[in-house]
Amino acid sequence: MRKNFSRAPAAARIIGLAASVLAAATAAEAQKATTQVAPRPAAAQKAAAEAPARTEIKTLDAWSLTCRYGKDDKKIGCAALLRVTEKDHGKVVLVWTLGKSADGKIVGALETLTGVLIQPGVEIKLGSSATRVLPFTACTNAGCFANFAVDDAFLKEAASATTVEATILGVDSKKYTFTFSPKGMDKAIAAIRG
Repeated sequence: MRKNFSRAPAAARIIGLAASVLAAATAAEAQKATTQVAPRPAAAQKAAAEAPARTEIKTLDAWSLTCRYGKDDKKIGCAALLRVTEKDHGKVVLVWTLGKSADGKIVGALETLTGVLIQPGVEIKLGSSATRVLPFTACTNAGCFANFAVDDAFLKEAASATTVEATILGVDSKKYTFTFSPKGMDKAIAAIRG
């Protein structure tokens, strides 16, 4: 299996990109404010009011929780991230991200390394529950992604699981299984919902 360990995890890239976009937008707004006398349109005022005032990162057992708060210290939203590392080298081989969709449902994404076969996707086994197959929804030169809805059955299985097995099929047709603890997922989901 071709391994690409030098890249940053997806969530870190997304957070970095979001911070860059926010910084650029803030700088652009500051430039406009010094050159414009006219009041800003309502949409721009609303966007400025909703921009995060602070970001808080906490460790919840195996998960890293990132929450954004507005200027009034009201929570804007949270996302949780779990990095699975290879035992021999300590390199990140799988990144599991949880968040909330626009319609308020909990969603997840698994990112694998490159060098995997697209079919069947990622096999996930939560504790002693049946194996779920999550199809890849996208692949880039950084890795492949399996996005999925986190339904009530998944939450129930995750709550009682002490281990998770994630299995991918490499381009060499070998199965690679990574076993890890989901400890803290219940806390992460509660924070995301909150």
